[in-house]
Amino acid sequence: MRGAEIAFLFALGLTAPVGVAAQSLSPMKSDVVTFGDKGSVRVYLRNPYVNARRFTMDVFNLDWEPVNDVLYSSRQLSLAPGASTSVFVVAPLSGERSRQFYVCATSRAYRGGGAGVKGQVCGKYRLIRYAY
Repeated sequence: MRGAEIAFLFALGLTAPVGVAAQSLSPMKSDVVTFGDKGSVRVYLRNPYVNARRFTMDVFNLDWEPVNDVLYSSRQLSLAPGASTSVFVVAPLSGERSRQFYVCATSRAYRGGGAGVKGQVCGKYRLIRYAY
């Protein structure tokens, strides 16, 4: 009897409408070819929440350590409900032929603007130096 109850609840959960809003960063993965010692990635950030959010952009290496030699078009920004924007991230190749890293957007609600939940979404990117 216990197994039948679990199966019923599982099936019910699959058919229930779910309204989940989540911040987004796109593209989530990209390879970028560059001709110089630096390369740039353009990411699009969206705030689907009903209140304004503050976002902080960060770049991490593949070991999730912060990368400090990166330039941002906007490192910290605010987005109104339903708004979206783009952010350029410029990273040096540091003498290597390629470099992989994560670009993350971390959000926090404004004080008094709903639950104090911190959300983070990341994408993985690779810069490749064109060999001519």
